[in-house]
Amino acid sequence: ADSRNPLLLGDYLNVEILGRYVENVFVIPRATLRDGSNIWLVDADSRLVIQPVEPVWGDDARVLVRGIEPGAGLIVSDLPTPVAGMELRRASDASELGADESEPAAGPEDSSEEGAQ
Repeated sequence: ADSRNPLLLGDYLNVEILGRYVENVFVIPRATLRDGSNIWLVDADSRLVIQPVEPVWGDDARVLVRGIEPGAGLIVSDLPTPVAGMELRRASDASELGADESEPAAGPEDSSEEGAQ
């Protein structure tokens, strides 16, 4: 604003913010970034891969990261005890096998409560 047209409280204006252009990044949900710099992927053999990534920028909902190959299967669900190489199954695969869709494909609910005492 110049001295002829001062900005007043409640005024609207258009601005252009310059930033740097980033290449070779993917936008992922912030919740899928594990321990600040890892993501969980499922490989071609349906096994868990814990992949380190480089966070470039983020906000409350999403993060731009480097270190993911195009077509990688990003795991967005929480896993109770993730171990690299553990076998995984997709929730959609469980429903195709006739599993009750109201139950999760895997999770802490699958363990019995008898041994939890």
